[in-house]
Amino acid sequence: GVQTCLFRSPKVRKVKLHKSVLEAYLNSLGQLAGVDTSNVSIEISPNGLAEAIGANLNNMLFGTVTIGEGLLAMLSPGQVKFVVAHELAHLINNDALPRFGFAAVREVVEQELDGTALPALFDIFKLVHQLATKQPSFNEALVKEQELKADKLAVKLTGDLDTAMATLWILADNKPEAASHVWEVFGTCVPVMTMGERIATLKGSIFQPG
Repeated sequence: GVQTCLFRSPKVRKVKLHKSVLEAYLNSLGQLAGVDTSNVSIEISPNGLAEAIGANLNNMLFGTVTIGEGLLAMLSPGQVKFVVAHELAHLINNDALPRFGFAAVREVVEQELDGTALPALFDIFKLVHQLATKQPSFNEALVKEQELKADKLAVKLTGDLDTAMATLWILADNKPEAASHVWEVFGTCVPVMTMGERIATLKGSIFQPG
């Protein structure tokens, strides 16, 4: 299987935010991005990860953003907002679409969604197929490209590069050589990039035109 691991750290530094605050972050950031987030839910997970699974259909988002309790405990509100913005960016960019397609099928089977949901699901499946025929196969380079694009869009939405960089440094425990993401293939974990590389790329991209 393939898995990407985002934002991890065992350290606890801050007071955890309530779920309603995360929902407010998601909705306000969605408005800034010009997308509809009414079909996106926020979940809090007992692990330390953050991830997004969903789809973007003509600027209407479907899916789930999950934020780990560990992140809520160690980051300031502004830093958590950057993490939410980063995950929202993945939904906007359709980075997590294939996994969401499978999740949507499971939702139909397990919960027997009413017929009103089916047209949207069919659209999702068509989009999965279109992207699968256009995008390169999922690999280390693609994961890296997706993460860097999500960082850049998250900074654009929050308007706060300093907080973004501070967040990444905290998550790296101030160790530039720390792995930012790990790409797992058949039980073997391969670092996608270091946190130092990620921070330097983000800073450079913000000050480049476009």
